[in-house]
Formats: sequence, C-alpha cells, structure tokens
Amino acid sequence: MMTILIFSIILAGIYSTSLAGDTLWQTNNVRIELQQEQESHGSMINELRQAGDSTITNVPHDGTWYSTITFKIPSGVYVRVY
Repeated sequence: MMTILIFSIILAGIYSTSLAGDTLWQTNNVRIELQQEQESHGSMINELRQAGDSTITNVPHDGTWYSTITFKIPSGVYVRVY
C-alpha cells in the first residue's frame, strides 16, 4: 500500500512537470511566431515607404475582396536588395 502511495506521488510530480514544460513550449512557439511576423511586417513597411507614388487599378464594383497585392517594378529601375 505504501509503495502505491509513493509511486502515485512520483507519477503526479512527473505529470505536473511535463504539463508545465508543454505549456512553456507552446508559449515560446507563439512568441517566436509573433516576432517573425513583426519582423516581416517591419520590412514590408520599409519597402512600402521607399516605394514611389502608386495607384490602384482594375478594382471591380461588385465588392470582391482580394487576398494578394502585386507590386510591379518599372523596367530600367535599380532595385536594392537587403
């Protein structure tokens, strides 16, 4: 009986440690994803600031939503790659 009690306490400790480790792992994964998104948004903002004047063309009047933006670089323009 005493062996079962000691074994149960050890298993409870292992389970709680494993659960805490899993929570910490998932929290850090979310933090890394947010940092990567922030970096990509920052570089996109910098590129948009460096862009010249632009216009939006060919927008349909039916209220269609688009999920992409296409940027066209005129020929003969030097593009700096970072």
